[in-house]
Amino acid sequence: GKCYEGNESEQEKINEFDEYYESENAVFWYTRNCFLFRLLNRAFRTEDIDNIFRFRFFVVDLYQQLPNLYSSQHFPTKLTVYRGQSIGLTELQHLKENIDQLISMNTFLSTTTDKEVASIFAGDGANLPSYERSVLFEMTIDTTHCYKSKPLADVSKRSHMKDENEILLSMGTISQISSIDIENNVWFVKLILTGQEDKRLIQLIDYQKMLLREKETVVLLGIFLQDMGEVEKAKRYYNLVLKDLPVDSVDVSSVYNNLGAIAKDE
Repeated sequence: GKCYEGNESEQEKINEFDEYYESENAVFWYTRNCFLFRLLNRAFRTEDIDNIFRFRFFVVDLYQQLPNLYSSQHFPTKLTVYRGQSIGLTELQHLKENIDQLISMNTFLSTTTDKEVASIFAGDGANLPSYERSVLFEMTIDTTHCYKSKPLADVSKRSHMKDENEILLSMGTISQISSIDIENNVWFVKLILTGQEDKRLIQLIDYQKMLLREKETVVLLGIFLQDMGEVEKAKRYYNLVLKDLPVDSVDVSSVYNNLGAIAKDE
């Protein structure tokens, strides 16, 4: 969605979120509320555990809603989606140095099937600070590989911006960088969604199904961080969870188990 509609302060939006948020609207909130989108993307990029913790239920809801949506939708075998944005030079350099390598998305990615829309978001390379570049990502997805992880969903019907043909990709989605070219000041990055997941993600998905039955959702995010190798973040997250949980909560023992496992590995 466009980020600057009206001028309400982010604080007002956060208050509104606190008051009105309901689990089944996770996708709507993510697509509508740029503050959430920006805040979470920034939180996962900069390892800001306090904000990840603050919105933990939301992250878990979103993570669990995508497979449900995916299961009720029909996709062509080959799906191409686009994402336009500006990225820092260091990030661009990292992509260039990793052609043919796999990269894992450390946040939820909003993409569109409409290349024109993505191009608008990418911009034309003008008016950017010297340390940023306009980038248009093209991701080719073989949906026959997606049946297990269900890493994406068409959220246009639930999205705030109905005309953007929005496809939301889940956190932890793995892509291969196939090429990077520059054309008229815009970098064009081609990615192939491999449909292959590292074993950690498959374990996570199975684990998630179990959690859904047991409703132990607050622990899920910590496990996700552990599985992504973000041990320090996971520790900080678990310690925040412990302060927050009632002493008799079933989650308390899981948190201590996980902290114990981390300590044993260190």
